[in-house]
Amino acid sequence: MTRRRTTAAASPASVIPAARVAWCVVVGAVFALAPSARAAGAGAAEANDRLAAQTLAIFGEKCFGCHTAAAKPKFKKFNYVDDLTKLAGNPKFIVAGDPDKSLLYKQIVEDEMPPEDSDVQPLTPAQRDVVRAWIKAGAPAGRTVPGGGIAKPIPLAQNPGGIISSDAPKSAPATPRPTRPFFTRLILWLGKFHPLAAHTPIAVLMAAAIAEMLFLKYRSPALTSAARFCMVLGGMGAVLTAALGWAMATGYSGAEREALETHRWAGTAAALLCIPIALLGEWGARRAHREGRDWHGPSRWLFRVSVFFVAGLVGFAAHIGGLIVWGADMFQFPK
Repeated sequence: MTRRRTTAAASPASVIPAARVAWCVVVGAVFALAPSARAAGAGAAEANDRLAAQTLAIFGEKCFGCHTAAAKPKFKKFNYVDDLTKLAGNPKFIVAGDPDKSLLYKQIVEDEMPPEDSDVQPLTPAQRDVVRAWIKAGAPAGRTVPGGGIAKPIPLAQNPGGIISSDAPKSAPATPRPTRPFFTRLILWLGKFHPLAAHTPIAVLMAAAIAEMLFLKYRSPALTSAARFCMVLGGMGAVLTAALGWAMATGYSGAEREALETHRWAGTAAALLCIPIALLGEWGARRAHREGRDWHGPSRWLFRVSVFFVAGLVGFAAHIGGLIVWGADMFQFPK
């Protein structure tokens, strides 16, 4: 005897209530979790506000003296450390979420900022932790007001959970910088004369190029003598200036490091080229004088082209130096 199995199809009336129950459960869960989500968001915003305020307080203590619009001396290229929004928006200084790739944090950790010749002591370990946490959190601006003066310092500490709190500081204070050796301080001091020394070789080498250009038209022996004299004097000045530039670069802690390398090596190359060019000018002119003739021919053209080249190279190096100090907008017409 065969037993027949029958399967009863679910009726629409039994499916609809089940769907409604599931929908109600989902909606109820959303409404139940919404307050906690809003509370979590509010807590995160409050933490970011506190982190931004603490960071601004640290910058107020350590950086406002040089890097704000009202600071004296005024660093034109970086004078907005009191504006966290603008600071965080500059990828040269801040890589939001990654302190180890942020130049500002690297300079703090390596004790480049505040600089060694500053009256301000390095950041304490707790203050470094705050700056790191601020960058790690995305460098939030919080509810800080740019240009509002030095923020009120907030006691800092780091708890085991990695959250910066306003408890009493638990980290050791910053270790005072040791006194640098006399030779190191002498090198840094000599480097300060680089901007002063640079003007003479720039002007004199440009004068040599101008004398050679005028010779092409007037053929005056006096212009040849002027070009030779300027190359000798400019070459000596260029070598001295390049040496002072290397001394000055040992204490550089700015953001334009690539530009600094370009400026340094262009200036060094120009200084080294001045030596054979000046020797060529003296050799060619004296040889022609011994032979009782004017200096002309391939050696004179080689001297002339070399003078033009080194003058252009010096001008390029000087321009890069200006960009490092004054920024790319240094020729912008005032508004």
